[in-house]
Amino acid sequence: MRVVRKFIFSKHAFNYTEDIYVRIGEFVGRNYFIFRLVVWGGSYLLFCITAKNLKTNIYQAVIILYLTHGLVFGYGRVTSAMAIYFTGLSFICCTLERYSIIKFVIGISLIILCLQFHTSAYILVGLTVLAIIPLNKYSIIAIIIILPLLVFQLKGLFEDIVFSQIDNERLIHKVTTYNEIGDRALGIAELMLNTIEYLSFYLPYVLITLRAFKNKNYFRIPYSLLSFYKVSLGLVFSSIVFMLFGSGYSVFIYRVLFMTMIPLAILTSKFYSLKIL
Repeated sequence: MRVVRKFIFSKHAFNYTEDIYVRIGEFVGRNYFIFRLVVWGGSYLLFCITAKNLKTNIYQAVIILYLTHGLVFGYGRVTSAMAIYFTGLSFICCTLERYSIIKFVIGISLIILCLQFHTSAYILVGLTVLAIIPLNKYSIIAIIIILPLLVFQLKGLFEDIVFSQIDNERLIHKVTTYNEIGDRALGIAELMLNTIEYLSFYLPYVLITLRAFKNKNYFRIPYSLLSFYKVSLGLVFSSIVFMLFGSGYSVFIYRVLFMTMIPLAILTSKFYSLKIL
């Protein structure tokens, strides 16, 4: 609440948050309740649109999201970026199954728009290409084997990209804060809590992946949903990469992993209705 009230609306003023939230705060007259209603209420609405595009039971998907990760979903600004991105991705995934120029344009526009809502969205946008890459159990096994070998190169590439933006005051401020949090020593209770929290994402994806490729289940999954699943799986692998980077990247681990909460709720709902789970 204090953050919204401290927004500086003058031109070129530095705010910790993205400019779009400052503009929303200005539009609602610093009213925190309306601000949350627009930002997080809009995110839930976009989630429903995503579920509808992928022909998933909307009520069931919302209940799953709320019961599993409802508190996290309604917490950070990144929620809006995630919701906008996955809505855009759902439109594009639908066009991969049945082409529609209107849906394709809407999808691309939303994916570009999400970049205005959180810096982390660049990771999502970068993984969009996975939607059209063929996927089978052998390619997943290959990724698991090769991933540890690529960690060192990926870490250097990630750091080069971040520090190439040294003139981006907001980005450097965030990276510095993340590193300070990541370097902080954790107690046993906090380590256990983090482990349980991470497993609440990893284990369902392991189960979904095992069930998806068991027998002929793979061929029962709609192509649009399969494309959606491949991008979310890319997020899971990305969080593992950050984990293998070592200490100092804990914020990046959960930041990326939490991005999977939207596809996880939709995949769980749809796989259940298909009797795959």
